[in-house]
Amino acid sequence: MSERTPRPRAYFPLAFILLAVGIGGLFYLALNTEPMLGPRWMFFFFLMFLGAGTALPISILLNHRFPSNPPVGEKVIFREALLFGVFVTLLGWLSHGRLLTSGLTAIIFVGFAAVEVFIRLWERGKGRS
Repeated sequence: MSERTPRPRAYFPLAFILLAVGIGGLFYLALNTEPMLGPRWMFFFFLMFLGAGTALPISILLNHRFPSNPPVGEKVIFREALLFGVFVTLLGWLSHGRLLTSGLTAIIFVGFAAVEVFIRLWERGKGRS
């Protein structure tokens, strides 16, 4: 791992690319396709890009503002953004099927947070041995 958490500006190009792909893809699907099976899968694909692109700057800023010991690396920050993208996509999928409730949202959020905590603990333990 690196000595310090990377500067937030280093991630802005990647966040911009993820946001551009997500927003551009969703606009293209909304304006040029019919709601068939393929475009529906592409909707969730682009929704994950949009969620990850939105969460990436927030993740880097939070990790930069509240550093941990040892400092997080680039992979951890990107993984947190991807987990948020998957979280948003899962909420969209459940909302599409009219299965999403606020309780289920909270349970899924706690589950994703627990996965991240356990991965961080595993990485910290692996670094010490």
